[in-house]
Amino acid sequence: MLWPNGDRLELSISGKIYNIPVSALADSGSDLDIIPADFIQQNSLPLDSSERVPVRLPTKTIRSRGTITLPFAFDGETSLFDRKLHVVPSCTYDMILNHGFLKATETFVFGVLENSGRQS
Repeated sequence: MLWPNGDRLELSISGKIYNIPVSALADSGSDLDIIPADFIQQNSLPLDSSERVPVRLPTKTIRSRGTITLPFAFDGETSLFDRKLHVVPSCTYDMILNHGFLKATETFVFGVLENSGRQS
């Protein structure tokens, strides 16, 4: 999310994947949900390497290592959302949630995160 003066604002969301706490970046400019490979490896989760797509990063474009579908829940909520995540080599967050998901779940209300797991 960018402020009118061009400064970047990073908003993180607390949630869980299989009861594993995660910190997710709410990325209003992303079309993909993303997860780092080390999270997949540390939790012995299966990777589907048949779908590898270009992933645009701030400084370059890379190709994902594949995908994995995992159930995501916002902290303090019981609803599960199956997310198709594109696996990248590394990431500063446990996962990145895309604009479409944030909009569909009404995570942003007037530009502010709401509910307990959706606070900045």
